[in-house]
Amino acid sequence: MKLRQRHPFYGVGVEWTESLEEGFVQNFDKISCFELIPENFFRNRRPAFLKKLREFNVPVMVHGVELSFGSDEPLKQSHLDEMLRVADQVNTINISDHLCLTEANGVEICQLTPLPWTQEACDVVCRKIDQIQSQLKLPFLIENITNRFVIPNTELSETEFINQILRRTGCHFLLDLNNIHTNGINFGFDPFQWIEEIDLEAVAGIHLAGGVYDDEGTLIDSHSRAVPPRVWDLYRAVCSRITPACTIVEWTDDPPTIEGLMNEVEKAQAILEPKAQNSQQPLSTGVAL
Repeated sequence: MKLRQRHPFYGVGVEWTESLEEGFVQNFDKISCFELIPENFFRNRRPAFLKKLREFNVPVMVHGVELSFGSDEPLKQSHLDEMLRVADQVNTINISDHLCLTEANGVEICQLTPLPWTQEACDVVCRKIDQIQSQLKLPFLIENITNRFVIPNTELSETEFINQILRRTGCHFLLDLNNIHTNGINFGFDPFQWIEEIDLEAVAGIHLAGGVYDDEGTLIDSHSRAVPPRVWDLYRAVCSRITPACTIVEWTDDPPTIEGLMNEVEKAQAILEPKAQNSQQPLSTGVAL
Protein backbone atom coordinates (compact mmCIF):
# COMPACT_ATOMS: atom_id res chain seq x y z
CA MET A 1 0.00 0.00 0.00
CA LYS A 2 1.39 3.38 -1.01
CA LEU A 3 0.67 7.04 -0.46
CA ARG A 4 -1.06 8.64 -3.41
CA GLN A 5 0.26 12.08 -4.40
CA ARG A 6 -2.01 15.06 -3.89
CA HIS A 7 -3.51 16.65 -6.97
CA PRO A 8 -4.97 20.21 -6.97
CA PHE A 9 -8.23 21.08 -8.71
CA TYR A 10 -7.83 22.40 -12.28
CA GLY A 11 -11.29 22.19 -13.85
CA VAL A 12 -12.32 21.38 -17.42
CA GLY A 13 -10.11 21.52 -20.49
CA VAL A 14 -9.57 20.14 -23.99
CA GLU A 15 -7.26 17.82 -25.86
CA TRP A 16 -4.91 19.01 -28.59
CA THR A 17 -5.84 18.53 -32.21
CA GLU A 18 -3.78 20.03 -35.00
CA SER A 19 -6.59 21.71 -36.94
CA LEU A 20 -7.62 23.76 -33.89
CA GLU A 21 -4.15 24.95 -32.82
CA GLU A 22 -4.81 28.58 -33.70
CA GLY A 23 -8.12 28.52 -31.86
CA PHE A 24 -6.46 27.02 -28.78
CA VAL A 25 -3.87 29.78 -28.70
CA GLN A 26 -6.58 32.43 -28.98
CA ASN A 27 -8.50 30.83 -26.09
CA PHE A 28 -5.69 29.86 -23.72
CA ASP A 29 -6.94 32.46 -21.25
CA LYS A 30 -10.28 30.56 -21.12
CA ILE A 31 -8.84 27.03 -20.95
CA SER A 32 -8.43 25.73 -17.40
CA CYS A 33 -6.29 22.76 -18.41
CA PHE A 34 -5.03 21.13 -21.58
CA GLU A 35 -4.10 17.62 -22.69
CA LEU A 36 -1.60 16.65 -25.34
CA ILE A 37 -0.42 13.31 -26.68
CA PRO A 38 3.36 13.59 -26.38
CA GLU A 39 4.03 11.26 -29.33
CA ASN A 40 2.71 14.05 -31.59
CA PHE A 41 5.54 16.25 -30.30
CA PHE A 42 8.43 13.78 -30.35
CA ARG A 43 11.66 14.67 -32.17
CA ASN A 44 11.12 18.38 -31.52
CA ARG A 45 7.92 18.64 -33.55
CA ARG A 46 5.66 21.68 -33.08
CA PRO A 47 8.01 23.58 -30.74
CA ALA A 48 6.20 26.88 -31.36
CA PHE A 49 2.94 25.51 -29.97
CA LEU A 50 4.65 24.06 -26.91
CA LYS A 51 6.30 27.43 -26.35
CA LYS A 52 2.89 29.15 -26.42
CA LEU A 53 1.51 26.64 -23.92
CA ARG A 54 4.41 27.39 -21.60
CA GLU A 55 4.12 31.17 -22.04
CA PHE A 56 0.43 31.08 -21.06
CA ASN A 57 1.28 28.72 -18.18
CA VAL A 58 -1.63 26.44 -19.07
CA PRO A 59 -1.76 23.33 -16.82
CA VAL A 60 -0.99 20.39 -19.12
CA MET A 61 -1.79 16.69 -18.87
CA VAL A 62 0.79 14.72 -20.88
CA HIS A 63 -1.16 11.69 -22.06
CA GLY A 64 0.86 8.97 -23.81
CA VAL A 65 -0.45 6.28 -26.13
CA GLU A 66 2.56 4.00 -26.78
CA LEU A 67 4.33 3.35 -23.47
CA SER A 68 2.82 -0.17 -23.46
CA PHE A 69 3.36 -0.71 -19.74
CA GLY A 70 1.02 -3.70 -19.82
CA SER A 71 3.43 -5.84 -21.85
CA ASP A 72 5.62 -8.44 -20.12
CA GLU A 73 8.79 -6.92 -21.54
CA PRO A 74 11.35 -4.38 -20.29
CA LEU A 75 10.06 -0.86 -19.78
CA LYS A 76 10.31 1.25 -22.95
CA GLN A 77 12.81 3.57 -21.31
CA SER A 78 13.70 5.57 -24.40
CA HIS A 79 10.01 6.20 -25.04
CA LEU A 80 9.46 7.34 -21.46
CA ASP A 81 12.51 9.62 -21.76
CA GLU A 82 11.02 11.21 -24.87
CA MET A 83 7.68 11.70 -23.09
CA LEU A 84 9.49 13.45 -20.25
CA ARG A 85 11.37 15.70 -22.69
CA VAL A 86 8.00 16.90 -24.01
CA ALA A 87 6.66 17.27 -20.47
CA ASP A 88 9.64 19.42 -19.50
CA GLN A 89 8.71 21.99 -22.17
CA VAL A 90 5.28 22.86 -20.72
CA ASN A 91 3.56 23.35 -17.36
CA THR A 92 2.93 19.63 -16.87
CA ILE A 93 0.67 18.63 -13.96
CA ASN A 94 0.60 14.87 -14.54
CA ILE A 95 1.68 12.13 -16.91
CA SER A 96 -0.51 9.25 -18.03
CA ASP A 97 -0.93 6.35 -20.41
CA HIS A 98 -3.36 3.55 -21.15
CA LEU A 99 -3.73 0.30 -19.23
CA CYS A 100 -2.98 -1.95 -22.18
CA LEU A 101 -0.18 -3.12 -24.44
CA THR A 102 0.73 -1.57 -27.79
CA GLU A 103 3.89 -3.55 -28.50
CA ALA A 104 4.85 -7.23 -28.33
CA ASN A 105 8.23 -8.81 -29.11
CA GLY A 106 9.44 -5.46 -30.41
CA VAL A 107 6.56 -5.14 -32.90
CA GLU A 108 4.20 -2.16 -32.67
CA ILE A 109 0.61 -3.42 -32.69
CA CYS A 110 -0.70 0.08 -33.51
CA GLN A 111 -3.74 -0.25 -31.26
CA LEU A 112 -4.58 -0.21 -27.56
CA THR A 113 -4.77 -3.95 -26.89
CA PRO A 114 -6.62 -5.27 -23.79
CA LEU A 115 -4.79 -7.22 -21.11
CA PRO A 116 -5.92 -10.46 -19.48
CA TRP A 117 -7.39 -9.65 -16.08
CA THR A 118 -5.17 -12.07 -14.20
CA GLN A 119 -2.95 -11.88 -11.13
CA GLU A 120 0.12 -12.44 -13.29
CA ALA A 121 -0.76 -9.51 -15.58
CA CYS A 122 -1.51 -7.38 -12.53
CA ASP A 123 1.93 -8.15 -11.10
CA VAL A 124 3.59 -7.17 -14.40
CA VAL A 125 1.69 -3.87 -14.58
CA CYS A 126 2.48 -2.99 -10.96
CA ARG A 127 6.19 -3.59 -11.47
CA LYS A 128 6.17 -1.38 -14.56
CA ILE A 129 4.26 1.41 -12.85
CA ASP A 130 6.68 1.30 -9.91
CA GLN A 131 9.55 1.73 -12.39
CA ILE A 132 7.79 4.64 -14.08
CA GLN A 133 6.83 6.40 -10.85
CA SER A 134 10.37 6.11 -9.49
CA GLN A 135 11.44 8.45 -12.32
CA LEU A 136 8.62 10.99 -11.96
CA LYS A 137 8.10 13.94 -9.68
CA LEU A 138 4.51 14.28 -10.89
CA PRO A 139 1.45 12.05 -10.45
CA PHE A 140 1.14 9.13 -12.86
CA LEU A 141 -2.34 8.18 -14.12
CA ILE A 142 -3.55 5.00 -15.81
CA GLU A 143 -6.57 5.05 -18.14
CA ASN A 144 -9.18 2.37 -18.80
CA ILE A 145 -9.46 1.59 -22.50
CA THR A 146 -12.15 0.61 -24.97
CA ASN A 147 -11.90 -3.18 -25.11
CA ARG A 148 -11.87 -4.46 -28.67
CA PHE A 149 -12.29 -7.92 -27.14
CA VAL A 150 -12.40 -9.45 -23.67
CA ILE A 151 -10.26 -12.47 -22.82
CA PRO A 152 -12.59 -15.14 -21.37
CA ASN A 153 -12.26 -17.00 -18.07
CA THR A 154 -9.95 -14.49 -16.36
CA GLU A 155 -9.35 -14.52 -12.62
CA LEU A 156 -10.56 -10.98 -11.94
CA SER A 157 -13.18 -8.58 -13.20
CA GLU A 158 -11.93 -5.45 -14.95
CA THR A 159 -12.72 -3.29 -11.93
CA GLU A 160 -10.99 -5.72 -9.54
CA PHE A 161 -7.96 -5.71 -11.83
CA ILE A 162 -7.79 -1.91 -11.94
CA ASN A 163 -8.50 -1.43 -8.25
CA GLN A 164 -5.69 -3.77 -7.25
CA ILE A 165 -3.23 -1.88 -9.45
CA LEU A 166 -4.35 1.45 -8.00
CA ARG A 167 -4.04 0.16 -4.46
CA ARG A 168 -0.65 -1.51 -4.86
CA THR A 169 1.09 1.28 -6.77
CA GLY A 170 -0.58 4.41 -5.41
CA CYS A 171 -0.98 5.78 -8.93
CA HIS A 172 -4.02 7.83 -9.96
CA PHE A 173 -6.85 6.81 -12.25
CA LEU A 174 -7.79 8.58 -15.48
CA LEU A 175 -11.42 7.56 -15.82
CA ASP A 176 -12.61 7.55 -19.43
CA LEU A 177 -16.39 7.60 -19.24
CA ASN A 178 -16.98 7.19 -22.96
CA ASN A 179 -14.84 4.04 -22.89
CA ILE A 180 -17.04 2.60 -20.15
CA HIS A 181 -20.18 3.62 -22.05
CA THR A 182 -18.77 2.05 -25.24
CA ASN A 183 -17.78 -1.19 -23.52
CA GLY A 184 -21.17 -1.36 -21.84
CA ILE A 185 -22.94 -1.13 -25.20
CA ASN A 186 -20.63 -3.61 -26.94
CA PHE A 187 -20.42 -6.19 -24.14
CA GLY A 188 -23.80 -5.78 -22.52
CA PHE A 189 -23.10 -4.51 -19.01
CA ASP A 190 -24.33 -1.58 -16.95
CA PRO A 191 -21.73 1.24 -16.94
CA PHE A 192 -23.26 2.69 -13.77
CA GLN A 193 -22.56 -0.59 -11.96
CA TRP A 194 -18.97 -0.44 -13.26
CA ILE A 195 -18.70 3.01 -11.68
CA GLU A 196 -20.01 1.64 -8.40
CA GLU A 197 -17.28 -1.00 -8.36
CA ILE A 198 -14.28 1.18 -9.22
CA ASP A 199 -12.21 3.08 -6.65
CA LEU A 200 -13.46 6.59 -7.38
CA GLU A 201 -11.22 8.12 -4.73
CA ALA A 202 -8.24 7.30 -6.96
CA VAL A 203 -9.71 9.33 -9.84
CA ALA A 204 -7.70 12.45 -10.70
CA GLY A 205 -8.80 12.91 -14.30
CA ILE A 206 -11.85 12.23 -16.45
CA HIS A 207 -12.18 11.91 -20.21
CA LEU A 208 -15.40 12.82 -22.04
CA ALA A 209 -15.88 12.03 -25.73
CA GLY A 210 -18.31 10.73 -28.33
CA GLY A 211 -18.09 7.92 -30.86
CA VAL A 212 -19.79 6.33 -33.85
CA TYR A 213 -21.12 2.91 -34.82
CA ASP A 214 -19.31 0.92 -37.50
CA ASP A 215 -21.03 -1.06 -40.27
CA GLU A 216 -21.36 -4.10 -38.00
CA GLY A 217 -23.13 -2.17 -35.24
CA THR A 218 -20.14 -1.94 -32.91
CA LEU A 219 -19.74 1.36 -31.08
CA ILE A 220 -16.29 2.87 -31.68
CA ASP A 221 -14.58 5.37 -29.38
CA SER A 222 -13.69 7.60 -32.33
CA HIS A 223 -13.46 10.96 -30.53
CA SER A 224 -15.38 12.35 -33.49
CA ARG A 225 -18.73 13.38 -32.05
CA ALA A 226 -20.20 15.44 -29.23
CA VAL A 227 -20.43 13.82 -25.82
CA PRO A 228 -23.61 11.66 -25.87
CA PRO A 229 -26.36 12.03 -23.24
CA ARG A 230 -25.51 8.71 -21.54
CA VAL A 231 -21.92 9.83 -20.96
CA TRP A 232 -23.16 13.12 -19.48
CA ASP A 233 -25.31 11.02 -17.13
CA LEU A 234 -22.25 9.03 -16.09
CA TYR A 235 -20.34 12.27 -15.52
CA ARG A 236 -23.12 13.60 -13.28
CA ALA A 237 -23.09 10.34 -11.33
CA VAL A 238 -19.33 10.51 -10.78
CA CYS A 239 -19.35 14.21 -9.90
CA SER A 240 -22.04 13.56 -7.31
CA ARG A 241 -19.49 11.39 -5.51
CA ILE A 242 -16.12 13.08 -6.13
CA THR A 243 -14.61 16.27 -7.53
CA PRO A 244 -12.16 15.20 -10.24
CA ALA A 245 -9.03 17.34 -10.47
CA CYS A 246 -9.11 17.52 -14.27
CA THR A 247 -11.78 16.85 -16.89
CA ILE A 248 -10.79 16.74 -20.56
CA VAL A 249 -13.18 16.88 -23.51
CA GLU A 250 -11.66 14.79 -26.33
CA TRP A 251 -12.79 15.65 -29.87
CA THR A 252 -9.80 15.03 -32.11
CA ASP A 253 -11.29 13.46 -35.26
CA ASP A 254 -13.64 15.51 -37.43
CA PRO A 255 -13.54 18.27 -34.80
CA PRO A 256 -16.04 21.13 -34.63
CA THR A 257 -15.12 24.79 -34.55
CA ILE A 258 -13.30 26.03 -31.47
CA GLU A 259 -16.63 27.53 -30.38
CA GLY A 260 -18.33 24.15 -30.68
CA LEU A 261 -15.62 22.49 -28.65
CA MET A 262 -15.74 25.15 -25.96
CA ASN A 263 -19.51 24.64 -25.78
CA GLU A 264 -18.82 21.04 -24.68
CA VAL A 265 -16.40 22.38 -22.08
CA GLU A 266 -19.10 24.72 -20.75
CA LYS A 267 -21.53 21.79 -20.41
CA ALA A 268 -18.98 19.93 -18.27
CA GLN A 269 -18.27 23.03 -16.22
CA ALA A 270 -21.97 23.46 -15.47
CA ILE A 271 -22.00 19.96 -13.96
CA LEU A 272 -18.67 20.14 -12.16
CA GLU A 273 -18.31 23.67 -10.85
CA PRO A 274 -21.23 23.76 -8.36
CA LYS A 275 -19.79 20.61 -6.76
CA ALA A 276 -16.26 22.02 -6.79
CA GLN A 277 -17.39 25.25 -5.13
CA ASN A 278 -19.12 23.30 -2.36
CA SER A 279 -16.20 20.96 -1.76
CA GLN A 280 -13.50 22.29 0.54
CA GLN A 281 -11.19 19.41 -0.36
CA PRO A 282 -11.78 17.35 -3.52
CA LEU A 283 -11.89 13.62 -2.80
CA SER A 284 -9.60 12.96 -5.74
CA THR A 285 -6.63 14.97 -4.47
CA GLY A 286 -5.01 12.01 -2.81
CA VAL A 287 -5.39 9.61 0.06
CA ALA A 288 -3.18 7.34 2.08
CA LEU A 289 -3.64 3.78 0.90
